[in-house]
Parts: sequence; structure tokens; C-alpha cells
Amino acid sequence: MKKMVCLSCILFLLCISTYGQMQISFKPIFNKDSISVLKFYVSNVQILYRDGTKFKENNSFRLLDIEYIESFLIILNAPSKAIEKISFDVGIDSTTSVSGALDGDLDPIKGMYWAWHSGYINLKLEGKSKACSTISNEFHFHVGGYRSPFYALRRIDVPIVNQMGSSVAIQMNIALLLDKINLKQINNIMLPGKEAMQIADYLPQIFSNK
Repeated sequence: MKKMVCLSCILFLLCISTYGQMQISFKPIFNKDSISVLKFYVSNVQILYRDGTKFKENNSFRLLDIEYIESFLIILNAPSKAIEKISFDVGIDSTTSVSGALDGDLDPIKGMYWAWHSGYINLKLEGKSKACSTISNEFHFHVGGYRSPFYALRRIDVPIVNQMGSSVAIQMNIALLLDKINLKQINNIMLPGKEAMQIADYLPQIFSNK
């Protein structure tokens, strides 16, 4: 039986400031819906500092999985100073998808890889909602695709308004995402396509720093 995660289990990570390191914690918000699976890739992280300098992490692909709370804390060997904006991709780019680099968090054993012709699942979200019209109120969203016109990777830009030393918290509003989806009509996406692209288009709207 899958472990259910609800409002009372919202992730809160306490970050300890470390000189020469920047810590980014992702905090999902679920509201009244029960979530059994939440996994997504974060790649191509970039920090724009208020002094105009930049930090960019190349060739790094991180799988965040709600079953492993520690994965929602990203530690970067980046300068600890005032941040203007944090940017990152949700998903795996097309070049990496066909490169054959299937190790670490990219290993198919992680359950985030369809096949060579379909590539990686950028976001996997499963759970239950009363708004869902299925018999058991379950929904399954596996959002991915690296080929045009169904290229599902999305760039996220998060302006930073609240920073505590060398740590920043980024909220991921899953409740808002589900509110945007008509769960009565769309509740099962397992392959690239128009519906997956629609959900991918919502992703830049659900990340914030508060």
C-alpha cells in the first residue's frame, strides 16, 4: 500500500547556514488532497545575486521524491550572499534524454523513465481528490516528453523575497496545480501529449518564495 501524504505531513526543512554553501529547501503544499506519489526532476539550477553576479550548476540532475524527505533539500557549493532570483528546470532536457547517461538519479530504476522513444518523466504526481470522477477518486499524472511538439521541460524563475542567511525556501503549491486541472475530465496521463503539455504549462505558476 502506498504511503499517503496529506496536509498534516507538509514538509518543513530546517537549513543550517554553512559558509560557502547555499541551501534550497522545497516545501510542497497539498491542501485537502491526499498525495501518494510526488517525484520530479530539478536541473540546470542558476542563482542570480543582487550584486549582479551569477552561479550556474551544469550537468546536474536531481530527483526530488516525497518518500525521501532529504531529497527536497538541495545544497550548492555557491556563494552565500543576497539572492535576487533562483532559476531551474523541472524535467530533463532533450539532449540528456537521448545521451544514454542512465546513472545516479537518471537511472531507470528510479521509476522515472518510460523508454528511449518517450524519455524521462519530468513530474510524477499521484493521489486522491474528491474532485476526481474515478471510482476511487484517484488521479495519476506522469508528465514528460522531449520531442516537439510535446516537449514538457519547463523553466522556473523564482524571485527571492525572503532569505535566511545561506538558506532559501521554495514553496511548491500542488493544491494550486490540482485546482487548475479539471479532475473530472483529466485524471490519468501516462504518456507525452497535449494534456501533459497543459500540466507542464502550469508548473511555472506553482513555485514561489514566501
